[in-house]
Amino acid sequence: MGIVPSLKLVEEKHDKSFIFTLKNQNEHPEKLVFSSTIEYDFKIIDHFGKVLRQRSKDEVSTQKLKSVTLKQAQELVYYEDYYKLVDGLPKGTYKIEFMSTATSRNIKAVLEIEIK
Repeated sequence: MGIVPSLKLVEEKHDKSFIFTLKNQNEHPEKLVFSSTIEYDFKIIDHFGKVLRQRSKDEVSTQKLKSVTLKQAQELVYYEDYYKLVDGLPKGTYKIEFMSTATSRNIKAVLEIEIK
């Protein structure tokens, strides 16, 4: 199974957050190696397939080698503020795609959201 991603939108009181989780579903430790300060990226995509926002294009990162070893069932969790991500977007349906930037991995999760 390996590293299993999940993406959900959680609302609590006046806050809404995207939660991107990487969970080790193996019976042995899994090592993730990152080559920059951005350990995950996201894209907001409209119904035409056009990428409207991308974290790695909007934020400055620096090269920094970092490795994280996840034990069995251990999780790596990232949070992004919903309102910050969708600020200025018109009403409509969008796909938000979160992906790990760990080298030699293709770990991503997609969620469809609607802005009303």
